[in-house]
Amino acid sequence: MREGYKMTELGEIPEDWEVMELGEVFKVITGATPSRQKQQEYFENGNIPWVKTLDLNNSNILSTQESITSKALEETS
Repeated sequence: MREGYKMTELGEIPEDWEVMELGEVFKVITGATPSRQKQQEYFENGNIPWVKTLDLNNSNILSTQESITSKALEETS
C-alpha cells in the first residue's frame, strides 16, 4: 500500500478521507427528466448540476456536462 493511503471496501483511498453514503454528503432526489422542449426555461443558465444516466457509466462523478434551473427542479421532481 502506498504511504498516506488506507484500504477500504472501495479500494485504496487517502488516509484523511472517509467512506460515506452519498446521501450523507449530498441531498439526493429523483424525478422526471426536464423536457428538452423547454430548453430555455429548464436548462439555459441553470446552476443545479444535472446527472444523467450516461454520467454514471464511469462511476466517479466530478462534474456534470449540464445544469438545470430551479424552475426545472420545481416542475419535474
